[in-house]
Amino acid sequence: MDGPTIEYRRTLVQILQRDLPQIKPHVVTTQAETVLDDLLLNVASEMELDVERSQYLISDDASEEDAYSVLAAVDSWMSTASYAVSWVYSPQSPLPIGLSGWSPRVAKRLHHFSQVSHHILSKLRDDLGANSYAVIVSFPFGISVSLSWDNHFPAEVPCSRV
Repeated sequence: MDGPTIEYRRTLVQILQRDLPQIKPHVVTTQAETVLDDLLLNVASEMELDVERSQYLISDDASEEDAYSVLAAVDSWMSTASYAVSWVYSPQSPLPIGLSGWSPRVAKRLHHFSQVSHHILSKLRDDLGANSYAVIVSFPFGISVSLSWDNHFPAEVPCSRV
């Protein structure tokens, strides 16, 4: 699993800049939420393809370094989705006006990321010796991933691919 490419991440920003130019005061509209919903659907679909192409899920002998690389890819996908969410909803001083909170469509789309990542996160939890994982959907910024270890943390997190 590789995560989103630099070109994909650039393109997402270009779409946001073109379709949702940031104006002052920051106004959330139904049009902005529709554009965001479409972008989140695209990011989730691309992440699903990345998961499906990954050899990690079918590998029985993946190394700890492989697992951390996959976790980094998952985090990268989640941050890409969160970037789009924050483009529309991020707090400023004052908070965005127009509409409060997320639309149900956007919230549903964000929860879809937890479904997309469930199998890969379950394997990562097992391979890294974590007790649990969580996909956190949190207003206003979006979505994040957390792994938890009750009694220990891996002695060393491999950084060779950073």
